[in-house]
Amino acid sequence: PEFLSSTPDLKSAGKHVLDELLPRFRAHPEQCSKMLLDSFQPVAAVANEKPGENQESSGSRPQIMNLNELVDQTARRWPQKAAIQEGETTVTYSALVEMISHFERRLADLLVSAGCRVGLQVPGNANYIALTYALWRIRAVVIPIPVESPEEEVADIVDKMQLEATLRIMPLADSEIFLPGIFFSRLHPAVTPDNHGLNLAFIRFTSGTTSARKGVAICHETIRDRVVSANRSLGIGPDDVVMWNLPMSHHFLITIVLYLSRGATIVLARHAVPRAFITEVNRRKGTVLY
Repeated sequence: PEFLSSTPDLKSAGKHVLDELLPRFRAHPEQCSKMLLDSFQPVAAVANEKPGENQESSGSRPQIMNLNELVDQTARRWPQKAAIQEGETTVTYSALVEMISHFERRLADLLVSAGCRVGLQVPGNANYIALTYALWRIRAVVIPIPVESPEEEVADIVDKMQLEATLRIMPLADSEIFLPGIFFSRLHPAVTPDNHGLNLAFIRFTSGTTSARKGVAICHETIRDRVVSANRSLGIGPDDVVMWNLPMSHHFLITIVLYLSRGATIVLARHAVPRAFITEVNRRKGTVLY
């Protein structure tokens, strides 16, 4: 109040803006909030800007978030730290980022582009993780398909999700080998998918235990925010060794993404026999079981 009273011109201008905007904001709060956030600039920068300067940046939108930023930051901080371990194989954080970049180039060569919906039905290992992040780096949308899904269920997902490509253990019509045991197939949905301008990362089905299965669309920003929120309770950090024995097609976002964003080591320990699993926990000095 003291500042405004000492600057009557600014006070008058501010009142005029408020009189104009408040009725619109009350009528459409969500849309107006988004517009304000999209156009936000630091006050000091605007105050010091001369007329005609920075016209390009003043109309630009904030950079769109990509979940690869999280794993890239971890790799820069702990490049030689183990990110994924399975059996006697260890993938460091720097090696994981290299895998992601390699797969990204391969996918780009296959004309996978931003917004493309890609079904992922491959075993849950280091390749699964790297492929997911590679698709995200291109800004494609990942639709996880459980490995155990029968062909009729896969066909239903392809149709309902309007998939434009798949990476899976069984070839479809127009297929080529992407990796040993993994086939890339280009699809041609009858209706062009509409992602409604959202920064989508994931579309996954609900379990269907209480009603018909539905696709749930999740954006990069939503996943990032949920990861941050979840870790306030979990407290995962670089000293953690996570013992993993669940299918990644059902569990990935607030688990794998969280662990890799915090520098933890993920041990893929899918042992059917409890004694063998406990032996692996002790050998790896596991701190977290999910």
